[in-house]
Amino acid sequence: MDVAFLITTYNRQKACQKVVSSLWGKGDIYVLNDGCSYTIFGAEQIKRRHNFGKQGYWKTVNQLFNLRGNHKYYIMLPDDWMPLEDMVEKAIDLWEGIIDNKKICLSLLYPGGIGRTNWTKFPAIDAGRVYKTQWVDMCFICEEKFFRELGVLPRIIAGLSSGVGKYISHKFNRDGYNLYQVKEELFIQQEEHNRSQMNNGKNNRTGIRPLTQRILNTRNQ
Repeated sequence: MDVAFLITTYNRQKACQKVVSSLWGKGDIYVLNDGCSYTIFGAEQIKRRHNFGKQGYWKTVNQLFNLRGNHKYYIMLPDDWMPLEDMVEKAIDLWEGIIDNKKICLSLLYPGGIGRTNWTKFPAIDAGRVYKTQWVDMCFICEEKFFRELGVLPRIIAGLSSGVGKYISHKFNRDGYNLYQVKEELFIQQEEHNRSQMNNGKNNRTGIRPLTQRILNTRNQ
């Protein structure tokens, strides 16, 4: 499978390593470490010297997306949810099963439901094996068209959340693309999920220059 996995991590070494280890042999893994010194083995990664946190998450996502290389599929996933053993295969199968030339991404983390709304106020509808929802959070499968049509994220002012998922959802919905969501569980929540790192009081920095410590490739370690 020609897949790239895109992961950001901060202060979750054990959880992130478990996620990355579960993906070995399934594709190329790219990790952006947002200001911690630990190394994740089995991935190509960037370590930042400083933490950008919630306020700078739009910069983090831009930098992570620039790591992606050239692949058929891209899966962005969090560092604190463990993929089920067949997550990758199911995600690709569900994505390929959406017959829609305007599809842009498929959310993978939370199963949806009919009538649910989010940032775009679109009531989710049944679309067969998936729901059409018109919103996306930062765990999804897509192809190169997603990045080409998204372009570079502008500065996004964070509120209760980073605002990145909201921005992406509104942009694609406004531009006439279709966003979908799974109906089944593809991940298991790790214990670390209950300790928020984006809203921990120390992770809301502003005005930090994008310094990169070093680039590591531990895919063969």
